[in-house]
Amino acid sequence: MRHGISVYNLYWADYTCPSFYRMLDLVRVMQFALTEGRIAVHCHAGLGRTGLAIACLLVFSRRLSPALAIAYLRLKRPGSVQSHAQVAGVREFSKRIRILLVQWPDRGLAACGHRFSYEEHLHRQRALLHGVAARKLRRLSLLVHTVCTRLLQLSLGADRRLTLEAVLAATSELAAAAAPPRLDDELKVWRDRLNSEGSYRPVLHCQDPGRLFRFLLCWLWELKAAAVTRQHISILLASPTITAGLGGLSSLTATLLRYCAVFLLRFGAGGQHAMDDLEEAVMLRLLSGLTQTGLAAWDTANGRGYPAFAKYFASFLDFTECLVERPGVGPFRAWAAPLGRLCGEPREAEEEELRAEEAREIAEKELPYGEAMALDGDAEERLGAEE
Repeated sequence: MRHGISVYNLYWADYTCPSFYRMLDLVRVMQFALTEGRIAVHCHAGLGRTGLAIACLLVFSRRLSPALAIAYLRLKRPGSVQSHAQVAGVREFSKRIRILLVQWPDRGLAACGHRFSYEEHLHRQRALLHGVAARKLRRLSLLVHTVCTRLLQLSLGADRRLTLEAVLAATSELAAAAAPPRLDDELKVWRDRLNSEGSYRPVLHCQDPGRLFRFLLCWLWELKAAAVTRQHISILLASPTITAGLGGLSSLTATLLRYCAVFLLRFGAGGQHAMDDLEEAVMLRLLSGLTQTGLAAWDTANGRGYPAFAKYFASFLDFTECLVERPGVGPFRAWAAPLGRLCGEPREAEEEELRAEEAREIAEKELPYGEAMALDGDAEERLGAEE
């Protein structure tokens, strides 16, 4: 450490393979180290276990096939990945990591678990992110954060009304029909690059706020279940206070709602001033995506609870704006920090909130990092066999 060199030791028997989650831990450490500089990987001879680790890194970071990763490695260092078991280990790692790498629900990828919920998406994300991103986005989707951040960048210095009109024009079919928005050919390319390469480059280079907002709504509608369900809405509406309502939700759902509120405020759609028609329309489109409900359900005559949730969310925007404006809070802490701490509740209440949050995470089977992620029997059996 004194010379700027860190050492990470990981043991497993020669000519064998570690469990999937143990290898995933190692690959994530290597990937993070590469962002800081160069790395050196070595075992006893620098061929078998070293080759296995580097081949899995190429599969993880470069999206190479097992055969191509091994062939490239052997071209650079002949004799790498020595045993049949290690070759099979690279194939097994590739097979299982493919499922985690799918970030957009796509029926064309049925073998990779093409449908998943918002919670399952975050479980997959946690296995992939590392460093600052892993800590910052522990309870928030990277896709949601990236798209919203780009939208906020485009809104800076732009005419607010023109920006909101572009968003509404790009999702006009939501108002005309009950069908959800669909991806056009260009957005399908975005989706495919995200799933195959993990690339957000099209999002980061896009100059059209309407297309970005449509991309986000399409992703929300494609989830296996709504990110905000009717049960969540019932909890929020039945609670006496906003903090009590959010405390009754999972930490993932509560963070998503808080983030969306901060985003709308910064995007120019909401706040303590009375919302105009454009701002309300943008808010309703986002809520329709979160709940996977057509805009017709938000009509006062047919809403069955959704109009009440829209009024609740408008009040929630006011509540969030007050948090953002408090000294030392700001936009990031307004959605990421524990709510009890921001609202000045007693420390006992804050600790109780954290304990309740941990209990909910255990109940939801949120996957932590490392070997504790191996909830499936297959991984546990292989780990036991190695030991």
